[in-house]
Amino acid sequence: MKFFDMPDIHDGERLDAFYKKLLDQVPDLIFKMIWTGRDNYAIVYASETVNEMYEMTVEEFKYNTHKFFTDRVVPSDIKDFVKTVKKSGRTMSKWDHEFRVQLPEKGLKWMRVTANPERSPDGVVSFYGRVTDITTRKEQENKMAHSEQRFKYALKAASEGLWDWDMVTNVVYMSPQLMKIIGKEEKEAYYPNTFWLSRIHPEDINMYQSLKGAYLDEASGSFEHIYRIMTDQGKYRWVLSRGKAILENKKPVRAIGTLKDITQLKEKEMELGNT
Repeated sequence: MKFFDMPDIHDGERLDAFYKKLLDQVPDLIFKMIWTGRDNYAIVYASETVNEMYEMTVEEFKYNTHKFFTDRVVPSDIKDFVKTVKKSGRTMSKWDHEFRVQLPEKGLKWMRVTANPERSPDGVVSFYGRVTDITTRKEQENKMAHSEQRFKYALKAASEGLWDWDMVTNVVYMSPQLMKIIGKEEKEAYYPNTFWLSRIHPEDINMYQSLKGAYLDEASGSFEHIYRIMTDQGKYRWVLSRGKAILENKKPVRAIGTLKDITQLKEKEMELGNT
């Protein structure tokens, strides 16, 4: 068998220049920072991405370390920023921290810094890391959190509880407002579905099971039913339950809905009927 020598791909370009060109194409800010103790930090390398992420040149970033620690960081975030990097340097654990920066042109941005520290024999700690712009993710998280908060307030204002039935595990999530309706402490809980079935009024259970079974067979539209449920105080409350099934491979695997206490309305209805 004849072997051929691999062609020499080196074209005279310096290896460090080659790596620099590659690093400068990475969307994150790549950096190396050294720490000699106390507040003595120095950035010895930064990729060109610093132009976009911090709106400054590499030279400004390297020779003005305070711009990394204070000038661009939102004042209320500076303390934790410095605290986490010092802890990482002392414990030799990964530096992983989220913080905000205020940029001259782009305004407020969320960043995440991750770096691995290495200690040399002379005690100097080197951080090899990256800074990532996580503004989009943070904005999405905030929107979702606000949406969930508005939904919870809306349910509370409407005196409605939320339930979430996992048909695979047969466990039901019950919101704080729902727990309040059945006379329990107002905090979320998880119970097997049998817990709820055991509280339905004996005269209502057969109709409840029949309507629920018929709905799950079709699993289209939404489910709605009025029945009585027993509270921890041993009394029955009239409730209106609404829900909708979630399908996987055309089979219901989960159902989510609301529960509203309509006892006063039902009692007035019955009084009117008697009159």
